[in-house]
Amino acid sequence: MSSFEILNEADVAVEMEAALKEYDQVGAELGIIPSSCKFFADDPSWLTR
Repeated sequence: MSSFEILNEADVAVEMEAALKEYDQVGAELGIIPSSCKFFADDPSWLTR
C-alpha cells in the first residue's frame, strides 16, 4: 500500500470552493479582503506592485 492518499478530484474541488467561501467570509467580517480571493488567482501580478 502506498503512502499517498487516493483523492477524488471532485471532492477536492468541493472542499476548495468551501474553503474559499469561508476565507472570503472571514475576510469580509474583518474588513481585510476587498474582493474574492479568486481575484488574486486571476491576476497574480498584484504581488509585485
